[in-house]
Amino acid sequence: MYMYLPESKTTIEVGIDIPLRLLKHRVPSLQTSTDENDLTVSNRVIEADFVFEGIDNTDYYLIQHEIYPLFIREKPYYIYFQRMPSIMYRVLCEPFKTDKFGVNGVGSFTLNFHVQGGYGRSRGTTLSPFTFDSELWQIGMGIPHEDLKYTFKENIFRVYNAGHVTIDPDKKHELIIALKCEGSPRIKNHTTGSLYQFNKAMKYSDKLILKGIKTYLNNDLVSKYSNHKVIKLAVGWNDIEISGCANPEASFDFPFLY
Repeated sequence: MYMYLPESKTTIEVGIDIPLRLLKHRVPSLQTSTDENDLTVSNRVIEADFVFEGIDNTDYYLIQHEIYPLFIREKPYYIYFQRMPSIMYRVLCEPFKTDKFGVNGVGSFTLNFHVQGGYGRSRGTTLSPFTFDSELWQIGMGIPHEDLKYTFKENIFRVYNAGHVTIDPDKKHELIIALKCEGSPRIKNHTTGSLYQFNKAMKYSDKLILKGIKTYLNNDLVSKYSNHKVIKLAVGWNDIEISGCANPEASFDFPFLY
């Protein structure tokens, strides 16, 4: 099992520094409900069973003292597992206690990780290299056997979403669209029907960033000049059109959700 800490951008392999071993883990399916076509994801909890072995009774409590702060943290972090190393989950851990066996230093415990937002996400994003050497991708992620592009210099192009879930920034899904052009751009996804419009003329030296539900122009927040809409990306191919401007250069950066 691995833990990725986004604040420090560090990865911890659980069991390297502490005599701790993961016995098994269980990732449940998503629980969803639909109310008037609005999909809601219920709580998703990953269970993981661990065992540790100290050399004596005192060592047991020393190891316990190290285990607690390893998993109980103030801010969410990501976990992923050796069998599916390219999909990680943003989690917080429930409080827990260890169980001691006999008079030696052996103990065990079970962790309940609450997945923030419910979904797993790819460790890589669409602007990461799509190579197995990058160690960010694996089979079973829905990635087709063809070259995928996420940077474009055309007005009409296609964007592929290999995940199981529509990317929707209104639901706090990660999506960064960067655009350079001349004019007042409109971005239309003909597949989902979503339309974004920027109601201010851009110079080619300008850079427009759609990050979640916010719009930035040259790092300044300019959402008030937009139509306050987002681009949604359906599962599979999305037919995108950029209009109202000349010489567009666009990129779509997002993780796949599972």
